[in-house]
Amino acid sequence: MAARLAPAHPDRLAGVRALIVDDNATNRTVLSELLTRWGMVASSVASGEAALEQLHATQSAGEPIPLVLLDGHMPGMDGFTVAERIREELVAERPVVLLLTSAADVGDAARCRQLGISAYLPKPVRPGELLDMLHAVWYGDPLSRPERLI
Repeated sequence: MAARLAPAHPDRLAGVRALIVDDNATNRTVLSELLTRWGMVASSVASGEAALEQLHATQSAGEPIPLVLLDGHMPGMDGFTVAERIREELVAERPVVLLLTSAADVGDAARCRQLGISAYLPKPVRPGELLDMLHAVWYGDPLSRPERLI
């Protein structure tokens, strides 16, 4: 019988800067409060265009944002398009991207791999699952090796 790994601990994420990209204000608030409770530094925007602007600005200022939580389904520019633009435009300091989606489609995992998305989670996001996923992608922790890790 394999030994059970210790659960992820939010203290390890303290100080990590993250950008939340979601067109739904409630989702942005909930995720921001959750990340802040874990000691992370969270900012949020309501569109893919605003996300790219902020990512470019922080990179130009020498303070790139290393983690992006990205809604998959937004009007205008969807999450996959934002991820593609991040991959193409932010070559020097590319952030780790997690896709949050309310509906996973066949082929999403392959598309995520192609676009450099590290993982995806279904909405509504459960705090424990998000914490495990963040540890897995940020630190390479195999914790429970979430199945949605790309």
